[in-house]
Amino acid sequence: MSLFKNIFADFYHSLGRVKGNPKAIVLSQPFWSVPHSLFNPFMTQYMLALGLNTGQVGLISSIGLIFGMALSLFSGYITDRMGRRWSLLIFDLIAWGFACLLWGLSRNYTWFLAAGIANAFERMAGVPYGCMLVEGTPPENRLSVYSVLNLAAILANFCAPLMILFINPMGLVPAMRMVLIGTSLVYAGTFILRHLSLKDTEIAVRRRQESKNDTPLSALIGYGKIIRELFRSKMLLIYLFMRALYFVQNNLRNTYASVTVIQGLGFQVTAMSLISIITGAVGLASQFLVIPKLVGKDPYKPLFAALIAAAFSNLMLFLSPQNSLVCLVGAVAINAAGLVVIHMLLETLVANTMPDAHRSALMGLAAIFMVAVSAPFQYLGGILAGIPGIGPRLPQLLILTLTLSNVLLLFINNKIRKAAGQVGAV
Repeated sequence: MSLFKNIFADFYHSLGRVKGNPKAIVLSQPFWSVPHSLFNPFMTQYMLALGLNTGQVGLISSIGLIFGMALSLFSGYITDRMGRRWSLLIFDLIAWGFACLLWGLSRNYTWFLAAGIANAFERMAGVPYGCMLVEGTPPENRLSVYSVLNLAAILANFCAPLMILFINPMGLVPAMRMVLIGTSLVYAGTFILRHLSLKDTEIAVRRRQESKNDTPLSALIGYGKIIRELFRSKMLLIYLFMRALYFVQNNLRNTYASVTVIQGLGFQVTAMSLISIITGAVGLASQFLVIPKLVGKDPYKPLFAALIAAAFSNLMLFLSPQNSLVCLVGAVAINAAGLVVIHMLLETLVANTMPDAHRSALMGLAAIFMVAVSAPFQYLGGILAGIPGIGPRLPQLLILTLTLSNVLLLFINNKIRKAAGQVGAV
């Protein structure tokens, strides 16, 4: 009983540190996370059921990412010119409200491609979202903000089994259509209400004034200065590269996990709900039992351990016997524990290392970098998954390779930190 008291005490302590714009974002987050947890685990199977193959699924993902990369070139400029509030509202409505409507109405490859392009506007929304979170929170409280946000995502996993209540009587395709169209309405209402609760920060007002004479061309030219500044900060550059590789792994996992589990390991589509429950339970335990212990501590050892755990889980899935529930549950549990720590620490390290003066431009540049790295891997994942026999398992091997690459980057970064005497806490 005392354990649960401590858990909720830690939660309220973290929530109490969240003020202003970050609090409005945190309170609206469940209304995004819960619907997303219903449809996302089944999206690839939904596309396959409507006649697409894994190669087409990967191609749509890659095209969406490339389109998002083009948008990201101007994301910092538009965020500064429009202000954080309005750019967040408009691009979230396109990326999620409109995209979910298109997904729900999709009939073939063309429809899914259009929805994927609309969802690419998430790259535009990500910059004002990140700016409003960071600019409204002092560095010592940022881990608490990301902790509470991550909790909303973790708890949403427990809602995924509700999808089975629709799939069993209706079938996968009708159930997905109903949920996606309903989700588009929920998202639209959530984004509008959140918009009314947000206020532009002092930095946002100043940047809007400073950028009023800027043009899209000057914004592109300005990236040269930002890139030079970025290369002067080796630590930030490595953190951004690690974050990009994590983004690639997360996209591959979201797209091809169901292919591995269903086509590769022989489970039924309902197994995706079991995966969500395990992910939620382990993530929740890690959130309360592990993350609070990381505040004020050096991040190197926990991040290293989390990356090794994630890599081991991918190896387990790749080597798992057919229909082995023990291997599936074990791999998912280990992966969930590792990903909570990886996500929290990488986001905090990037936020704390990035200078405020060029935050929106740097975040836009980081988004471009993440998408540029991710796009070819999404297509490659689809090609690998379509190989007869072992193919559906191969995306796990690809994710494993990328995770081990992050281990190497972390090792290099730690050497740089020690040489610079910057070993410290998050």
